[in-house]
Amino acid sequence: MKGFEIERKYLLRPCLPGHTLRRLGVPYRKYFIQQYYLPERNGEYVRYRRRDDRYFKTIKSGEGMVRSEEEFEVDRALFEKYLDEHTGAVIEKERFLFEYQGVTYEMDRFTGKLAGLCYLEIEFDTVPSAESFVLPHIFSSLLLAEVTGDRRFNNASLSRNSVIPSLDTRLEVLVKKLSRTITPELSGLQYAVEPFESSGVAIRALLQDAAAHLARSRERLTGNGADPEALHHFRVAIRRCRSLLTLFRGFFPPMWYQLHHRNLSYLLDQSNTKRDIDVLLEKFPLYAPLLPKKFQEGLEVLREILLQRERLLATHIESLVQSELLLYEEASLERPKLLDSESAQPVVITAIAVLNVQIEKIIERGERLRHDSSAAAYHKLRIRFKRMRYFIEALKALVEEKRYREVERKMKKMQLLLGELHDCQVQRSLLADLSADPSIESKALRRTVEVLLELIGKQERRYTKRFKRKFKKILACEKTFRHLFEAV
Repeated sequence: MKGFEIERKYLLRPCLPGHTLRRLGVPYRKYFIQQYYLPERNGEYVRYRRRDDRYFKTIKSGEGMVRSEEEFEVDRALFEKYLDEHTGAVIEKERFLFEYQGVTYEMDRFTGKLAGLCYLEIEFDTVPSAESFVLPHIFSSLLLAEVTGDRRFNNASLSRNSVIPSLDTRLEVLVKKLSRTITPELSGLQYAVEPFESSGVAIRALLQDAAAHLARSRERLTGNGADPEALHHFRVAIRRCRSLLTLFRGFFPPMWYQLHHRNLSYLLDQSNTKRDIDVLLEKFPLYAPLLPKKFQEGLEVLREILLQRERLLATHIESLVQSELLLYEEASLERPKLLDSESAQPVVITAIAVLNVQIEKIIERGERLRHDSSAAAYHKLRIRFKRMRYFIEALKALVEEKRYREVERKMKKMQLLLGELHDCQVQRSLLADLSADPSIESKALRRTVEVLLELIGKQERRYTKRFKRKFKKILACEKTFRHLFEAV
């Protein structure tokens, strides 16, 4: 029957509608929908739709809230007849039909290339009732924007373009949303990245934030190269920058990415030895009570040697933070080069895809580890966990606060364990090198180093045993991690 469709459409955060509606206590019916379109003619387009085991042909014209619509039920044979003639992609989605306060709603969750896209649609009998409608408060946590009049979000356009549109906020507008609160950890300016900002705009904002963080940590370290805490924040800032580049690698021209990833890695490597000595010196108050008195003299000799080397390395750090290379990297991150063809997708869709890749790699590496696996294998997993944590922190505005805190807590525990294990491995390597140094002739020092190596080795074995138990807890939360950027 020919008539008019009066409809308002709302863009939702990526979500799990069934879980959400059950949580709200709202009963629903669920359908599977598959649909395609024939080429548009004279402003009209024909849609063929399968809804579970029923099939429909619809003829539509017009844009916006009110459109002409004519719909017929057809058989399966007719639906399949035109499959070879359709334009664009075949759309597949789950539809959740429910009533709330006397109004019928349709919540759609798309799959395939459009996975992550969710709508809420309401049809009305009259234009006045549509215009006066106010979306109930229970949907406020899901709502992003009304897209009734935005033709990019209608199903025909989605089929034709096969990409999810973004809301196209300009970078300068996004920058104005930032909160200028600086945390004790020297994080930079925190950008309020919204889920359907374009990935290009969001990545530029996040890299500007990372560059601001790096600049502040550099300023703190300038003239203060001996300060272990200042060096720690500087290293964290570099790792965050490098992690963002790695995670969003596909958005950058390959040569640009390789240059800046290599530069950041070089800057980080230049501070490794100073950091390793700092950590070993911090452990001395813990090691001293565990050593018999006859080794205390050797421990003090070792401490003096390490302090001498630390002072020399502090001078190197001073020159590093004033280097042209570091300033060049800060400036480059503030104006990153992006591939335009890769940047239009909403950042939340990019985030879901990136997060799933990281989770799969973490699970793959973690399940392969054994108590006798190499230090390098454990270190690579530690890097993966750090990278994922930095990623989640950068996009925390996309995550519900309670779930973010839960995931952050689990990530920190695993990162802390792997960090302690890595420190043991690095300290053993550092002490072994000192013991083999021909310029060191102190027998007391050599005996002390032997005992320390044994002590640290025992600690390392305890951490590797504890790792398996902790990693099982991470695996048990895999679903929570995978759906982190979806509202539930």
